[in-house]
Amino acid sequence: MRRLAKRLSFYEELSQEQTDQLDRLNVYYIESRYTETLEEMKKAIGQDEAQDILKECKDMIEWLEAYKK
Repeated sequence: MRRLAKRLSFYEELSQEQTDQLDRLNVYYIESRYTETLEEMKKAIGQDEAQDILKECKDMIEWLEAYKK
């Protein structure tokens, strides 16, 4: 995800926390692309971690929406 984000004109304005979030989310994206590891990933992620991931995604979306205004 970071590689894609680097193509944005405002990449340099992302905080270190935001780029770290992109790195963490990238792990889940890669694993979810391959159906053979999807079931393993579902078993490995607990509800608390899933809620944290969802919050990070929502935070990033909110930041992006606010930035484009």
